Parts: sequence; structure tokens; C-alpha cells
Amino acid sequence: MSNTAFVLYENDTNAKASYKTFSILYKYKFLNKKAFSAAFGTGAGIMTHEREYPYKEGGSYYFRESIWTDLVFPVRLELDYKFSQPFQLGLIGGFYIHPDYPILGYFAGPRLAMC
Repeated sequence: MSNTAFVLYENDTNAKASYKTFSILYKYKFLNKKAFSAAFGTGAGIMTHEREYPYKEGGSYYFRESIWTDLVFPVRLELDYKFSQPFQLGLIGGFYIHPDYPILGYFAGPRLAMC
């Protein structure tokens, strides 16, 4: 018997997981000045979760994969600064509300968009 974990991938992990989402949002622009704007959005979507992991049966390891899709409700906040006529630079952030879990898949980052 060994205490060493079974490693399959080059990054020293033994499983892979990914989330894929598709959603439709309704956004409300609550601040609309000449240079600054801010919008809040919410909607509905689907999230597909995929997992691939090793499974030991007897003395051999096998891959198992589980995939499921659920309904999610995205929430988004966008803050933008118009620095030239066709472009605006901003921040975007939000999260997904999952019916079985409180908050799932939060995100934040910069954004470059056309006005």
C-alpha cells in the first residue's frame, strides 16, 4: 500500500473539471453619463459541468466521466469609461445563482467594448 496519489496529468492533478455556460441576460443601464456608464443584468441560462477522474477497480485504474446540465441565473455588473468615440474600457463582474447551490462560478475582469 502506498500513500502516493495516482497522478495522470502533467500538472500533477488526477482529475479534470470544466464548466460551460450559455445564458440570456436583460441589462438595465442605471448610469448613462457622457464618459461613464454602468449596467446591471440578470437572466437565465444553462450550465454544463463535466468531470473526468481516475477510478480504481481491482488493481487497475480507469477513467470515469460525469456530465450534467442545470438551470442557472446569471447576475452581472458592468462599469465602463468611454475614452474615444467607438471604444469604451471597463470592468465586468458577476456570478451564477444555482438552484441547488447558493453562488457558483463568479468572475471579474477588464473589458474593452465598442459603443
